[in-house]
Order: sequence, then structure tokens, then C-alpha cells
Amino acid sequence: MRGEHDDLRVWIFDILSQYGKDLRALDLRYRRYKLDNLMRRIKTPVLSYSETFSDPIALLAACELRGFEGMVSKHFGSPYQSGPCTRWVKVKCASWREANRERHKLFERA
Repeated sequence: MRGEHDDLRVWIFDILSQYGKDLRALDLRYRRYKLDNLMRRIKTPVLSYSETFSDPIALLAACELRGFEGMVSKHFGSPYQSGPCTRWVKVKCASWREANRERHKLFERA
């Protein structure tokens, strides 16, 4: 139904393939360049492009103010690697961690 998800928004921060070409081996700087060029041509309120921030402390504070879970920090010269690794780290906001402290109980078996 049209208008049912007017508040839906997708944040894009990386591009792993384009036109069938795998981009994961390229460093993040080049992938972000390609993503930036692509996002300049797309005009939709649903897609938002996550900018690169040089001040992680200010970014985490902005995430905290907006009630976000946190942020992901990546090395600019790194290729894409799925799963946990040393090339990226997820930093969660203190208020989100506190609000979700008991969340693990949702996944426990009875």
C-alpha cells in the first residue's frame, strides 16, 4: 500500500558490487568514491548516503543524541572483509547498550 512506509529510510555506507563486477577487493576509499558517484545520480528520499566523518568522538555523540545503536569504523585503505576482523569495529552508544543490556534473554532457549 502506497504511503504505508513513508518513514522508511535505508542508509548506504559501502558498495560491494556494481554492474555485476565484484568490488570487495578494492580499498574502501575507492569503493566510497564509486558509491558517491552513484548516489549523486539517485534521487529518492528512501536512500541516504552515509558521509565519511573524520572526528569519531563527534560522530558517536551525534549518534547518541539521535538514539542510534552506534557506528561502524573502517580503515580507509582496506578491502571488504565480511565477519569480525581487525579492519573494522562497531562502536555502540552507551545509552543503547544500557537500554539493551538484557536483550540476550530474547534469544535464550526455554
